[in-house]
Amino acid sequence: MAKVTFAHLRELRYCVPGVKRFCARHGIELREFRDGVETERMRATGDRYARIVADLAEQRERDA
Repeated sequence: MAKVTFAHLRELRYCVPGVKRFCARHGIELREFRDGVETERMRATGDRYARIVADLAEQRERDA
């Protein structure tokens, strides 16, 4: 299963304050992105931007 990491967030140029707000709203610890947050968990938030970064993480895994 693919995981969303800080590298994916940076690739999409997501801003730190926005990521912190997202994490606070959805009960995700920011440090979890070091090892990766499962794409399924990101999609379960229902957030449009979470879906976009989950798609990217899955694409990168397929390309590897």
